Amino acid sequence: MRKHTISRFFHGLLAAAVCLTFTPLPTASAATVITENKTGTEDGYAYELWKDNGNTSMTLTGGGTFSCEWSNINNCLFRKGKKYDCTQTYEELGNITIEYGVDYQPNGNSYMCVYGWTRNPLVEYYIVETWGSWRPPGATSALGTVYADGGTYDIYKTVRENQPSIDGNTTFDQYWSVRQSKPSANGTKIEGTISVSQHFKAWEQVGLKMGKMYEVALNIEGYQSSGKATVYKNNLSVGGEIPDPVEPDPVEPDENGYYFHSTFEKNTDNWSSRGDSTVTDSSSAAAAGSKSLAVTGRTDTWNGAGYTLDTATFQPGSAYSFSVLAMQDAVASDDFKLSLQYDLDGETNYDTIATATGAKGEWVQLANTAYTIPAGATGLLLYVETADSTNSFYMDEAIGAVKGTKIDAGLPDQPDQPDTPTMGDVDGSGTVDAKDVKALQNYLTRKASTLANAEAADLDGNGVINAMDLALLKRSLLGNQGGTTPVTPSESGYFKSTFETGKDGWVSRGDTTLSTDSESYYSGSKSLRISGRTDTWQGAAYTLDTKTFLPGSSYSFSAAVMQASGSSEELRLTLQYTDADGETAYDTVASATAASKTWTKLENKSYKIPAGASDLLLYVESVDSTTDLYLDEAVAAASGTASSVVTGGGKVGNITTPTPAAGTVDISWIDKSKPMVAIAFDDGAVGTASTDYSIRIQDAIANSGFHATFFYVGNWINGSNQGEIKRAYELGMEIANHFTSHTDLTKLSAAEIRKEYDTTSDKIKAITGQGTSPVMRPPYLSVNDTVKSALSDVALVNCSIDTGDWNGATSDQIISKIKTAMSNGTLDNAIVLCHETYDSTATAMEYLAPYLKSQGWQIVTVSELFAANGKELKGGTLYNACN
Repeated sequence: MRKHTISRFFHGLLAAAVCLTFTPLPTASAATVITENKTGTEDGYAYELWKDNGNTSMTLTGGGTFSCEWSNINNCLFRKGKKYDCTQTYEELGNITIEYGVDYQPNGNSYMCVYGWTRNPLVEYYIVETWGSWRPPGATSALGTVYADGGTYDIYKTVRENQPSIDGNTTFDQYWSVRQSKPSANGTKIEGTISVSQHFKAWEQVGLKMGKMYEVALNIEGYQSSGKATVYKNNLSVGGEIPDPVEPDPVEPDENGYYFHSTFEKNTDNWSSRGDSTVTDSSSAAAAGSKSLAVTGRTDTWNGAGYTLDTATFQPGSAYSFSVLAMQDAVASDDFKLSLQYDLDGETNYDTIATATGAKGEWVQLANTAYTIPAGATGLLLYVETADSTNSFYMDEAIGAVKGTKIDAGLPDQPDQPDTPTMGDVDGSGTVDAKDVKALQNYLTRKASTLANAEAADLDGNGVINAMDLALLKRSLLGNQGGTTPVTPSESGYFKSTFETGKDGWVSRGDTTLSTDSESYYSGSKSLRISGRTDTWQGAAYTLDTKTFLPGSSYSFSAAVMQASGSSEELRLTLQYTDADGETAYDTVASATAASKTWTKLENKSYKIPAGASDLLLYVESVDSTTDLYLDEAVAAASGTASSVVTGGGKVGNITTPTPAAGTVDISWIDKSKPMVAIAFDDGAVGTASTDYSIRIQDAIANSGFHATFFYVGNWINGSNQGEIKRAYELGMEIANHFTSHTDLTKLSAAEIRKEYDTTSDKIKAITGQGTSPVMRPPYLSVNDTVKSALSDVALVNCSIDTGDWNGATSDQIISKIKTAMSNGTLDNAIVLCHETYDSTATAMEYLAPYLKSQGWQIVTVSELFAANGKELKGGTLYNACN
């Protein structure tokens, strides 16, 4: 799964026995049941059950077959396959295929895959066939695709730095093939073939070199979840010629022009959770048939339901028709969005395909009959979200179809559209007149949620209805009198500011001084220096002319920025504007975390200026500090234009770095006369499966008016769990550091330790606006002199009370341990070790927080504990309690 710390160590111990020559391990008899970590062979297949904790059971049923169950685990795996002596490549072994049949029933984060290792180079690999609530490998861009066995897989590479492996702690690559969409299933049963060698060959074609074979196995894996699976077919075949890859046959639409049609009558139709949400087929509401998809448990606006688009069907560069019905029953009205997430040029992008405003209890249609998927895009995820709320909602009749397909939503009071619309006949009246202009204006300013004839509103035929279409409509009616004539960009873009001869039209925003600087610049010989700032929003600004930058249209904005505060800072390119209702509004166009004295790229290749906006002011600012800023290569260009700026380029002169002011801890809420305890939670942000536990713990602490410390691991933070961290920060919790890779720090150099700490701190800062607190919990509580020296400015936090939740302690046992410590006096000023990844811990905190409050106790953060006692937390020093 996302971490195999103990598992890989176990593999490392096994390597000496297996790698030189393959020696069969003790053979199990049929129907053997194992519940603890064990390896062996059965009928020529090597098997393994591995877990770090929790309840597991693996039943060996002969050959490659087995069944398994898991619950209350952190990480576990069950697999059967073959092991080799690391002397042959996959080409030398011959064609490798696995024919499988699996009854797969995960509940949470899990996947069914082919798994193994190679040496020279050392590679851990996955071919993921299907998964539970989370599609691996997380936030990284696809390197390409491979078509095999009727499915298209995205190819990824991730890196594990100084992590346990079959060769001990080291740095190694992980290669991934992950199906773009889950295979078809008969209920919970899936059957098929995985042509393993086809994936190996595809990986090498994109530069991912394979080594000598160590293992290939069919694997069921669970991570902080529960579930069960029965592998009733696992036929591993090795040998023969490896066939050449084949191109997928063109996918033909059905008689309606539909490539997919999700009705949710039997299941979720391969729609899955996006972010902190739960998706289930529900009979509580339906636009058609008897069921819909219920999307609940959302904690952020982008949380919703997602559907992976197979690029063999939905080809980048081509246009398609998309439609979905949505309904909410929580507020008077809510704004829905049908969006596409995709990877392009190494970056993740988001397009709005369609929008609609839905009144309470009423179904609305989000539709676009000609949306063009960007050329070169990979990792396509179609999803439904809301613009501003976290309300639950329902979805029905989700369809992807041939371009131009008009999808009848079956909703009441929907005007009929003509078969061949008259372009500009927005209101469907049969004539083009001033009423169409008014209808389109109302739609673009969101005074109307739908258009009677949306296809006729797309006058320029680009698949997006925006202000350009309104300008064309006005021109057709008025002979362009009073209309807006778009400005054609020059070869270099709509503007390009290099500051070689002056300020290039940029002006001060707030209390700032602008001057050209010839000591530091990205290109040429000068940049724009922004000094004298007294607030974060103050910077340099550029007025955008709406005759050039049409509201409702998209443009590319980019710049090179630099700061020299001595620490990383989030810098932003922001648009201030007056919205359609006359209110001043602010959009973040682009942002990036900029290391001190490093030219950094800000870029958004397709930012849409809001429809109806006026008084457009583009400006550069920072999020946290008032440090001087430097600006160069500021460019506005046609949508899709990529910036030539590369982070780390340019020249940085001799800039004096200010010494940052020391932070303070607010203890005004603490009653120093009462006893207190610091409860700290490790292993933060491990993924969506843990979020329920995390949020329950946050609520238990906050609802009693207390604070706690949460230690986060950088590599486990991704787009699906950032909301958990931001929420903890907003509740006043202490956000602290548990390092980037959760490795044993005593095995690292001082430079590596510092890099681990700073990387996680910067990642947290990008989420909360603040770096981690200057306290940290060493993974495995492992500390030596090198660790203390490398972190001479950071307090090292151990514990005086270990709840043992990591070792299977129940909620009752955790509660009993805390109550005993209260009674014997060891709880006062103690630091308590917990983890946010267990139901038992969440249940215990839901009892303990109000109980401690009723007994006159206070739960505080580690930093608050020491500050309230008038004691200093010293860097490079290990603390078990505040004594």
